[in-house]
Amino acid sequence: MAAGAEALAIGTLVLLAATILVVNAWAVIDTNMALEAAAREYLRAYTEADEPIVAAIEGDAAARAVLEDRPGMLQRLEVDPPPPETFGPCAPAAVTVSARVPSIRIPAIGTRWGSTR
Repeated sequence: MAAGAEALAIGTLVLLAATILVVNAWAVIDTNMALEAAAREYLRAYTEADEPIVAAIEGDAAARAVLEDRPGMLQRLEVDPPPPETFGPCAPAAVTVSARVPSIRIPAIGTRWGSTR
């Protein structure tokens, strides 16, 4: 009886740890997919503009529009636009879009520890 109770407790802890690991891995994957979509829309709006300052403003608005339904991610969003001197119709454009993701998050109680960029 005692050996069986210990095995159940250890099994429950292993299951809980695995569940937390899977949920956190999915949060990173989901954030990555959302940020890729935001970067794509940023560059689409950026390359359609006529002036570099307008391009940066429209690109930022487009990236934030993609993340509109994710207010938590929208608050943690950081956009590093291309430098204005590289703006041009045939110039390559690159944007860095990043957000902070909690390192460990327990969804049932809403606890978060640390963060990863």
